[in-house]
This record gives sequence, C-alpha cells and structure tokens, in this order.
Amino acid sequence: MDKTNFMGYYMVSAGGFLIGTILFAWFFLPAVLKGMLNAGSITGMLLSAAFMFYSIRYRQIHSFFCAYGEKSQCALFFCCL
Repeated sequence: MDKTNFMGYYMVSAGGFLIGTILFAWFFLPAVLKGMLNAGSITGMLLSAAFMFYSIRYRQIHSFFCAYGEKSQCALFFCCL
C-alpha cells in the first residue's frame, strides 16, 4: 500500500504549494510594482518556484531518488527526505 494516499499527504502538499506561492509573490511583486529586479529577487523566485514544483511532484521525485539510491550511496540522502 502506498502510504502517500493519506489525506495528510495532500494537506502537506497543498501547504507547501501555498507557501511557495506566497514566497514567489514576495520576491516577484517588487520587480513588477517598483521595477526592482536584482540577483536576490531572481534567486528567491527560482527557489520558491522549485519549492512549488517539489511540493506538487513529491511522490515522483521521492520514488526516483529512492530507486537511484539503491544503486548509489550519494542519492540515498534524498530518499530520506
């Protein structure tokens, strides 16, 4: 049985997506409203977009790294996430 079918998984996934959306807006709005675009804003937007993608595709990413971790000890760390 896949343990990620529980309602808690979906709540955490939706919460992660919501946090990522808020962080993306936090870094994106100054660029739109004030024209302030710098390396910190771009990095913040990229990291928050990556966080949103990870929260949506957690199952696929986790299973990929667990399968890869059986072959390599380096990816075993990502399996524990």
